Amino acid sequence: MKQKKLLSIILIPVAVIIAAVAIWCVLGTKNCKKDSPLACSPTDSLSCTETGCSDKSLEPTGGDNTIPNASAADKGKDSSNGTKEDVTEKKEKTVTTTKQVIAPQKKIVPRLSADKTTVSAPADGISDTIKVICNTQWDIDRSPNPMYSVTRNGDALIVTINPNTSTDSRADFFTIKTQDGAKEQRITLSQNGKSNSTTPQTTYNVYDVHDDYTIHGYQITNYAHRAKELKVLRDAISKWGEVRTGAISECGTGIAIYGDGGFQATILGREFNAFNESLDKVKQSDSRISDVTFNRDGHYAFILGGCGYSIYGLPQEFEEALNKLNNANEKILSVSLDDDDNWAYVSAKHFGASDKKHYALMQEASEKYGKLESVCITIKGIVICCRNGVYFKNIPQSVVDALIKFNKSGLRPKVVKFTDSGTYLITDGESSYTYSM
Repeated sequence: MKQKKLLSIILIPVAVIIAAVAIWCVLGTKNCKKDSPLACSPTDSLSCTETGCSDKSLEPTGGDNTIPNASAADKGKDSSNGTKEDVTEKKEKTVTTTKQVIAPQKKIVPRLSADKTTVSAPADGISDTIKVICNTQWDIDRSPNPMYSVTRNGDALIVTINPNTSTDSRADFFTIKTQDGAKEQRITLSQNGKSNSTTPQTTYNVYDVHDDYTIHGYQITNYAHRAKELKVLRDAISKWGEVRTGAISECGTGIAIYGDGGFQATILGREFNAFNESLDKVKQSDSRISDVTFNRDGHYAFILGGCGYSIYGLPQEFEEALNKLNNANEKILSVSLDDDDNWAYVSAKHFGASDKKHYALMQEASEKYGKLESVCITIKGIVICCRNGVYFKNIPQSVVDALIKFNKSGLRPKVVKFTDSGTYLITDGESSYTYSM
């Protein structure tokens, strides 16, 4: 009996201890440690982590890191005992920030040009179309004139020059310009006068030789005398007693140059404003004007000190030719520009022209009479001065007569400036001269 009682006393506490341990293991699994002797079995529904065991049935399957059916307070906790704010902060650290950079838009530079800038018409009149190339809005700027009418059709101009009942030729112009006034293009109009059937224009071949110097070419015997007087230039030349070169026109604008820098100019018309301003700058700089040319549109070229130049309104090809000579430091001897913006030049080693016929005549003159010294072109004619002669085509008889007389006086014409009206300025390139203007 005592043994049974003693065994009962021993077994009952042991059973209680074993039961307590079993209950503690079941209810306190979340606090068991990996290295505990009572660590969770891999076969249990609990999984072991570095921090302890967790119930697999409670692990999230997706979405946020909250426990299903958890209270609002518990939803703020994640499985690693961190808050949502902690998780968000970690995620934000991995977000790549992008910035959109918008390139600044370039300012549109207005461009304005036309596929033709001159319209020439016979006495009977003409209708012509001019295409305008512009990247912005543009308008027509003109004054009423019975000579012509102009209308716009999309990006084109329809220019109509009315019949001319007079025997005198006539000319005018209008402009197109961008609406902001930044760009402007002039369109020049010219028209022949009504011909007189009783006095047809006749061309004669002239060949005159004196002291091995030849005056050779074709002259026109019938031409209109419509040039305005250049009395200011005549008076200046008479005062100086010399003149070296210059430029003359039918419209009343002209310039005479003498010595190393002296000149006298007479300027008529607003189209010559740029020409006048350039003259002021040349005067202030004391530059020597080697040669000069201009046309009725006010486009011009001053050759300064040999190969330098001051220009305005020249065709791009002419400007490029002058720039090439300047870069090569090649002396420019002579330049010429007619009223249709055709051009020609003579330099120390080269010559050139925009019109193929003019260039061919210059080549022929070089072959016949030696090195070229100067050139002058008009709408109708051309004069080429060479070392051993003058070669010309379709120039007024008055100019030819003056050339022959100048040559027979023992002087060699080196510079000839003339108009289709028969006015002229002829010099030996130094100081001796003859003129009619």
